Amino acid sequence: MPKPSALVLISLTTLLSAAWSPIFAQSAASKLSVKLLKISCAGEISGGWRVLLATDAKLNAYMIRQGGEHFYLFFPGTDASILQNEMRGNCGFTNLRVEQGETNVELAFQVAPDLLASVARQEENRLEITVTKAATTANVNGNNSIQTAREQPILAPTQNLVPIQNEDAAATIPPVEQVSPRLPEKPLTESQDEMEKRTTGASRKSESRRRRLVLSLSLSNVFSSNIKQDEDREPSFGFAPGWGIHFQNRNSNPDFEIDYSQTSHSFTNTNRYDRVSQHLEAKFYRPLFRRLKSETGMEILLKGSSDSDSRSVGNQYTFLQAFEYRIARRNRLRVYGAYRIKKFEDSPGRNAVNPFFGFRYEQRLGDGRRWEIGYRYDDNRTEDPRRRYLRRSYSGEFGTPLFGGDRLTLGARYRPQLYTRQITFDGKQVPRSDRRWTFSADWERSLRHNLDLNVGYYFEKRNSNDRDENFNEHFFGVSLTYRFGLW
Repeated sequence: MPKPSALVLISLTTLLSAAWSPIFAQSAASKLSVKLLKISCAGEISGGWRVLLATDAKLNAYMIRQGGEHFYLFFPGTDASILQNEMRGNCGFTNLRVEQGETNVELAFQVAPDLLASVARQEENRLEITVTKAATTANVNGNNSIQTAREQPILAPTQNLVPIQNEDAAATIPPVEQVSPRLPEKPLTESQDEMEKRTTGASRKSESRRRRLVLSLSLSNVFSSNIKQDEDREPSFGFAPGWGIHFQNRNSNPDFEIDYSQTSHSFTNTNRYDRVSQHLEAKFYRPLFRRLKSETGMEILLKGSSDSDSRSVGNQYTFLQAFEYRIARRNRLRVYGAYRIKKFEDSPGRNAVNPFFGFRYEQRLGDGRRWEIGYRYDDNRTEDPRRRYLRRSYSGEFGTPLFGGDRLTLGARYRPQLYTRQITFDGKQVPRSDRRWTFSADWERSLRHNLDLNVGYYFEKRNSNDRDENFNEHFFGVSLTYRFGLW
């Protein structure tokens, strides 16, 4: 692949233009006049529960429907990109799903067969929902009245009461401007835990990511101030187009998922890292107890990682076993161990077996914010004894939502590394010892339906008692990813 810097600069300009064009152009997002902010339990009532949905302005219109065990809320002209799920404990609802269309939002819940959901009242920026026994529904004044599902009302902003459309006996609903006359019956595809992960950035991207089969296309431009990570400090631009495919056996809470991706890497001022890399990863999940689940994984890297900043050109084969324990509703502890095999065609002395283990603790703070800390221990056993080392990694990360559904993630990592190789330092023979610091910032933005922008920066510094191994590097990258939900 040709590597002229002009091509890289043109590609970078194209990425940035695509990123900012939605800000200055008219798009479907401008039609979303109301934002859904938070959904939470508001306590128990006689024979049931109250649930509150908060918005930043008064809803223009909405429609509800309950069919069998499913309860739907449909909002035209609304945006759910920053909706926070704070429903804790038993609220009468399970398996909350959020589906964002171009100009509307659908919320869907699963309700027990003996329960009935209804909208009790609407205020300026709040919608109150009650979940009660099917034979008894709490009215606006808090009194109980006998009501069947067919008689349960819909409240529109005009406060007119009309019969609800029911699966068993469909009733006529007066037309409401911009509201679809009927919502299709759909399986619930997102649990409450998954929604919380979506709002904390773990799987926040697009609706297509909840499909079973997803195809993605990506384009990345990068700049490194020290591409070879040495004291020469040679800068380089990089260009990395790629594609990938993802499959999982269920839309929600899958037992199995597999990813494959292929990326072409090209850099200026060096051809050391020019290559086509391939990545294959499979994971199996199994719940063990109520709060404990198991993850068994396998990963294959050919010619290094598909990440645009990766400069590893070897092959890796990794087998991993992890366990995640949910300490509380917002606390997770993950422990893992893995066995990795490394192969380098151009440097057989670097071939190695690399067992490692570690843990990660995550704390979710609400409002989409979260932090985590982690530790990892590596034992890299190369064929060449001089290249063997032990490494410890200490990491921390903080993520928070920004305006317009954007997300910012800040990270830091410290990695001391001790080699078996002996060097001369201050006239003495001592093991080589390195210390690496990495500080990173990552900004994510959803540009259009299924199109995401990522802008990342990191600074890395290595200090070593082998003075030839000291370096520091600034790295900047911009990438666009488009996803097709195939199934």
